[in-house]
Amino acid sequence: MPPVRPGLPPVIGQQHAAELVDWAHRQLLANAEQLAYLAGRGITEESVRRFHLGWCPGEHGKDIYRPRESWGLPTEMKDDGVTPKKLWIPRGLVIPVYAPAEGTANPVRLRIRRPKEHLREGDSKYIVVPGSTRHTLVTDPDARAFVIVEAELDAMLISQSVGNLAGGIALGSLAHKPDANTDQMLTKALAVLVALDFEPPTDADADPKKAAKLRRIYGWWTERYPRAERWPVPVGKDPGDAYMAGCDIGVWVTAGLPPVLRLKVAESATDGPLPVGGAVQGGARLEVPTSMRSAAAALARHMATHGIALRRGESGGLLLPQGGPETPASALEEMIFLVPDDLAAWLKDLGCDEVTAAMLGADNA
Repeated sequence: MPPVRPGLPPVIGQQHAAELVDWAHRQLLANAEQLAYLAGRGITEESVRRFHLGWCPGEHGKDIYRPRESWGLPTEMKDDGVTPKKLWIPRGLVIPVYAPAEGTANPVRLRIRRPKEHLREGDSKYIVVPGSTRHTLVTDPDARAFVIVEAELDAMLISQSVGNLAGGIALGSLAHKPDANTDQMLTKALAVLVALDFEPPTDADADPKKAAKLRRIYGWWTERYPRAERWPVPVGKDPGDAYMAGCDIGVWVTAGLPPVLRLKVAESATDGPLPVGGAVQGGARLEVPTSMRSAAAALARHMATHGIALRRGESGGLLLPQGGPETPASALEEMIFLVPDDLAAWLKDLGCDEVTAAMLGADNA
């Protein structure tokens, strides 16, 4: 089936949703207990503000109910066929989803995470406010890599942890698929890490239906997106659990990306802008293994032409391409195709903080 292209909620519903989100956002910023809960899951106040998270305390200590018609929704009757249903807005953490590509600044989807103390046995922890669309939450639409998760808070945690290195995409459910706009982003992405909630391996003999379902769900991603791979959290079932268990989310995400994917045009803190059109003067010539010399020579020529050097990232570990203000973004992007895995591993193991074109040598071929 082709990706879904959701429509928009009624205009009056969008306006009410925007008012609710603004009010709930103010309530959250004034609620130390809820801010502390979010901080415990790694969500900073800066992210609360960036993603406009909110807290709905209800009215008079109870959930909010409104006529469905006041939000532009059609009338629905209860089972008795006589009493009109009300629009239910439960107390809890308000998570808005926006769709700026659709030409509206209003939220198009409201998902509320209900507190445990409000749940009875069998109740859903998350409630989607009626009238919401199926737009996918994407934290950083301009990113070149994405991490697929279920919960919106996990997507926000990833974005917060890795900056513009990768965007978080929240589906809301293990079985949901990205909408049409998100599908286009993933098709063009240089890496797609599928980090849906961890499901323990299923014994196909004991539960063949569940095993087959999980194979279909996980297999769909790698079949549709050639650069997708399964990337579960190292501990717990999702990034929030992993964070609380002490996992460095930024390191976990970075470890799943191609070695040179963190592309940025930046000036060196020590050397200033890198010159364009000539080799950068660096340390002694490296003795490249014979099997890698052809690849190293091609890489060196590209780096020299565009004024690119490989420098150790802020979190250590990876050598990342950096260029001067005039270095084309496309030249940085090409680096991913010029560094095979064996050469990337060798460069990483060198322990250098910087590798220049001159150190690799264009005559290594």
